[in-house]
Amino acid sequence: MVKLHRIKNEKGQLLIEAMVAVSLMLVGLMGIFGVLSRSLGLSRVAADHFVAVNLASEGIEIAKNILDKNFTAPGGGVSWNDGFPDGTYCVDYQNDSLVSCPGAEDKKLYVNSDGLHEHDTSNNTRSKFSRSLTVITSPTGNMIAVQSKVTWVGKGGPNSSVTVEDHFYNWRVGS
Repeated sequence: MVKLHRIKNEKGQLLIEAMVAVSLMLVGLMGIFGVLSRSLGLSRVAADHFVAVNLASEGIEIAKNILDKNFTAPGGGVSWNDGFPDGTYCVDYQNDSLVSCPGAEDKKLYVNSDGLHEHDTSNNTRSKFSRSLTVITSPTGNMIAVQSKVTWVGKGGPNSSVTVEDHFYNWRVGS
């Protein structure tokens, strides 16, 4: 009779143990899914930042190409900083001069069929990025500071920006 009483008291114990085990597994899986979700979101943020840094660097390279064009102008007679008045400009990879555009900080770039970013809106897809180039000339005129700023609105709404700056000098003075 003692055996029968003991079996009667243990009824349902297996069910409780199974429910505890399943609950622990669910807590573990929820943690894993939470980490995966967060990592996917952060990878998108990192990808946007990567594109923005490269677009800002491209802005500096465009300015450098224009300055180099001044130096190699046929027949000379072109100042090293020709076409670089102080101000804020829109620039694209196909530009050979600075293009003045009011509100450059807010003008979106568009992705063309080759996957390149530009300000041309015809047959292009609007991107989330805006790029502006700011030129500041030193009082002596022998140095130009160029700032390339890219802004975008990330997922969830935070405004983000990247600024790359370079300084160009008239190292050819006296030559």
